[in-house]
Amino acid sequence: MASLQKDVNEQNKGLSYNTELPATGWYKDRIVEELDTLLGMGDFKVETGAFSGICHQPPDARVDVVTTVYSKAAYTNPLNPDAYPGIRKMEAEVVRMTGSLFHGGPEMCGTMTS
Repeated sequence: MASLQKDVNEQNKGLSYNTELPATGWYKDRIVEELDTLLGMGDFKVETGAFSGICHQPPDARVDVVTTVYSKAAYTNPLNPDAYPGIRKMEAEVVRMTGSLFHGGPEMCGTMTS
């Protein structure tokens, strides 16, 4: 356990943990700065292509598509399909496509969750 603690402390690079909510909310610039710091903590850089199996750096065009789509749908609620019938339709399509990949028959069913 001491070895694990040592490794984690080294990876934290002297940064302290935020253990309480701030007295006032952070503005966008502060949030982005914090995220940039946290994402920069690792020694492995996906961008170099030297790190495989866990993550990858997608092409910029794919990042643009995913960012746009996520920003439009991030605050929908699939648990309320009457309010978001389009999200229900997308879920049904993804479930069917996935089922088809595994040779699911006409009676296959499923759901998605986060």
